Amino acid sequence: MSAVIDKVIDPARVGLSKSLMTNPCERKGYYSETIRDESGRRLRGPMPEKVHFGAAVDSAHGYIVGQLRDGEPWGLEAAVTVGMIRAESGDWGEVEPDWETFKIQLANAIVLFRDRPDGLARLMPEIAGIRIQGDNGRSLATEDVIGTPDYLLLDGSVLDVKTTGAKFYPKKFIGSAEMPIYAFLAASESGVVPPRLIYQVYVRIQKPYWQWIEVAGTAAHVALGRLRAARWRAGIAAGDPELFGFDPTFCGDCIFRAPIADVGFEGCAVGLAVGDLAEDES
Repeated sequence: MSAVIDKVIDPARVGLSKSLMTNPCERKGYYSETIRDESGRRLRGPMPEKVHFGAAVDSAHGYIVGQLRDGEPWGLEAAVTVGMIRAESGDWGEVEPDWETFKIQLANAIVLFRDRPDGLARLMPEIAGIRIQGDNGRSLATEDVIGTPDYLLLDGSVLDVKTTGAKFYPKKFIGSAEMPIYAFLAASESGVVPPRLIYQVYVRIQKPYWQWIEVAGTAAHVALGRLRAARWRAGIAAGDPELFGFDPTFCGDCIFRAPIADVGFEGCAVGLAVGDLAEDES
């Protein structure tokens, strides 16, 4: 079995990370970058089940791709095991899932990936020369921007794996900061615009399925990534959380909603204002 190349983000790193610039609550993204412990590391907190499940799917998917690229056999049981190790190592807080159900659902995702046309069959022509987790475990970086797409294809295209509760549409490629940032990073590394931008999505609904959606990469995608980074760079430099938008629906499980005495943080004004309402709505 080939070594599994998994996403490991250094909590001490600084810069404009993709995860910072794509946080659904901008203010949480700002605090995630600027509020650090005494050793300079970002603060970590429990994540919801859907995040852990998505990470498990990513790891299992990456194991399969790595095995195929390296000419090694892969097995369903081994793929599920890799995904379960990823999930079990995550921070769940005080409430862990029904692990048996979690494993069954993960196995179902991998079976569908193996068997459905928009799963492994769609990916197979891209396996030769594919790079996993950025440049085989090395994040892409240019200027102060850093990010780690799931895959870089031999032709320079970018492919990212997602687990969501709804299918993706083409507007995702410009409406979200993620793919433009990846396009910017990939273009900066290779010197050319990525020819294709691709999402392979596990749509986790009552009747789940895999979706393959791609668009041609353009100079506009690269420019949008650069502009997203410029906006965040200016905001971080200003050092003012009031410059960032917020979404109170994410306050319920946000580690920044209340004061954190150990790092001298007085708490997010939005989280403090929302108070118990956030827990009632979560």
